[in-house]
Amino acid sequence: MPIYEFRCRKCKAVNEFLVRGTGLEAGTTCPECGCERLEKLISAAAIASRNGAGQGTASSAPSTAKKSCTRASCAGCASRCR
Repeated sequence: MPIYEFRCRKCKAVNEFLVRGTGLEAGTTCPECGCERLEKLISAAAIASRNGAGQGTASSAPSTAKKSCTRASCAGCASRCR
C-alpha cells in the first residue's frame, strides 16, 4: 500500500498517510488540528536501482535537483535537504 503526503487545508500541516484502495479512509483527520479537509500533494517517486557494486540505491529526485528544497516536508528527500 502506498504512502502519500497530504496537506491540511486549515492549518497547512503536511503529513504522510498509508492509503488503501482509491483514497483516504473516511474520518481521516489532520494530526495537528483534527480537520478532515486534506488535499493530496504531488510527490517525486522513489526509484530504486543497483549500482556497479551490486548495492541498492534509492533516488527521490533527478540528479540535477537543487541542493536545498522548499518543500514543507522533507520526508522524501531528507538526504538532499541537509
